Amino acid sequence: MRVIALLFFLLITIASHTQVSHFDFSKEEWPEKTVLHYKKTNWDGSNEGFISIYFKDGDWLESIKWHEGSNQVSIIPAKIDHSTFSVHHFKNIRCENGDCNQLGEMVKDPKTGNYIINFGAFKDSISHVPAYWHSYDFDWASLMAAFLFKKTHTSHQFQRYDFFMKNGQPGFGYLGDVQMEYKGKYLKNNKLSHVYSIDGSGLSHQGGEIWFSEKESVLMGFKIKTPDESSYQDVDFKWLSMETMELSEWEAFKESKWAKK
Repeated sequence: MRVIALLFFLLITIASHTQVSHFDFSKEEWPEKTVLHYKKTNWDGSNEGFISIYFKDGDWLESIKWHEGSNQVSIIPAKIDHSTFSVHHFKNIRCENGDCNQLGEMVKDPKTGNYIINFGAFKDSISHVPAYWHSYDFDWASLMAAFLFKKTHTSHQFQRYDFFMKNGQPGFGYLGDVQMEYKGKYLKNNKLSHVYSIDGSGLSHQGGEIWFSEKESVLMGFKIKTPDESSYQDVDFKWLSMETMELSEWEAFKESKWAKK
């Protein structure tokens, strides 16, 4: 069994390096101080929520998620390693009624390569995570950060790693492979986009489509049958707008969503 596990790890490591070679990072093309606004619903339009993703500095993305009428929000800061095009540091922060609390954190140990996880009482160290992976719970924001630097729009694959609940306890690990097949350039929501089908065991073989703007290569939307969280039946994720914000403006924007009302 140990030999089989080692062979599997070697295979996904080779695959990860192959996918990373599809990208070519350029600091000048990283859209620092840019915020992207999205709407998220079920396919039938119910359970409307909003997500804004901010390119905070040269390494950090920050996502805020909320529902209108509620002053409870989730904030997810994530640090992207530009050599692997994956997240190396996640935080999970919950804000409500004027107060913010960090619920959990995951960071890659530079010495061991393991991911150290602290989520309330849950503590773990995860080994053999491939160099290149993405989180659906992060609304594919790290995938967008990678695709900003994709050399050519060709078919692509990656491993999905995410948090999950098992027997009432949180965990983090491999949820399956995800394949993206390039379909071409099409108008999506009146904007020319690079469109991919997206599916695989990482989406329980109930995928859909995902697309990126032809001009800026930012994530424009996805429509996927498998939901990323239990409050959704499926996911329709749509781009609303894009703007530039200074850090002070971004902090004020976030606070406006969770301050006491």
